[in-house]
Amino acid sequence: RLSGRDADAANIADIGADSFDTAAHPTTQIVHECVVKWLRTEKRRTVDKLGDDVTFTSLGMDSLGTIMLTLELESRMGVEINPEAVRECQTVSRLAIYIDANFPDAARGKRTDTLCIPIH
Repeated sequence: RLSGRDADAANIADIGADSFDTAAHPTTQIVHECVVKWLRTEKRRTVDKLGDDVTFTSLGMDSLGTIMLTLELESRMGVEINPEAVRECQTVSRLAIYIDANFPDAARGKRTDTLCIPIH
């Protein structure tokens, strides 16, 4: 039996997991995978799936966690994301909506925030 902080961590991992379905939305899937990766590495929690409306703060994400998540998303999606937007969105679903609205091709890994001009 878990107690205290360990019990909270175990319970948090299951919050909203029944409503999780990323198959229909690739951006949501990428954001979900990045949050789960952060949980596994930074918070050392064993999590396979997570509800897309669970708040990042309820998972223990602080400003450093926000930066770590932002960097992982940027690496996976090839776009620059403002960490403040990550902090304000606060859930996988809201962050996916923000990314789709601001970087329509991000889920395909294409850079949409810069113009590439060939040099001759």
